[in-house]
Amino acid sequence: MAEGYVYCFTNESMPGLVKIGMTTRTPEERLHEANNNGVPTYRPPTPYVIELAKRVNDSSRREQIIHKHFDHERVNPRREFFRVSMERIKLLFDLMDEIDGEPRNEDRDDQIKEKSSRRSLSRCLENGQKIRHKTHNNASGHGVFDSNLNAIVYKGDTYKTLNRFATDYYNNVVFKWEQKSKIKNGWKVCEYESDGLWYPTDGLKLTN
Repeated sequence: MAEGYVYCFTNESMPGLVKIGMTTRTPEERLHEANNNGVPTYRPPTPYVIELAKRVNDSSRREQIIHKHFDHERVNPRREFFRVSMERIKLLFDLMDEIDGEPRNEDRDDQIKEKSSRRSLSRCLENGQKIRHKTHNNASGHGVFDSNLNAIVYKGDTYKTLNRFATDYYNNVVFKWEQKSKIKNGWKVCEYESDGLWYPTDGLKLTN
């Protein structure tokens, strides 16, 4: 399980296309290679630039999962080019844990995030309000906030924090990871329903 980087390059000569790959070197080294590799006549007339890059464990596996997620937007199955928005790519990059060398206590992380943002389910959601993960907007794929339980209920399971709901939903519905991932901030990757429309949960106001 090699450490490395997943990256996203763009090129102004190819509007609407992005190149998503991985490298065990630095993104800058990979960028230099992409801009200087092959016969100059066949390279794009303008250089690639780095839009996103993240250092992760098992970078090859992470690359494969991203490629699979955007399979329908892939221009050529033998190339790493996709016609997909930067917003969607950034969302997946945000879901991957970055290597920072610090040991993590997951319960403590959830508590700290809720305290620091002053957000909690009971203070932001109304009873019966629907919650879903941004990357999977199937109408049947949502949880419901139960104020009596002070938890999100999804397929019989209860989740006391949005982080835990988003993590479980992401790992078991959006992707079935071989190596499970933990979402650091569920408020950034979920949406809530109000009057038939869906809005980002990180824009929720406190209800009390």
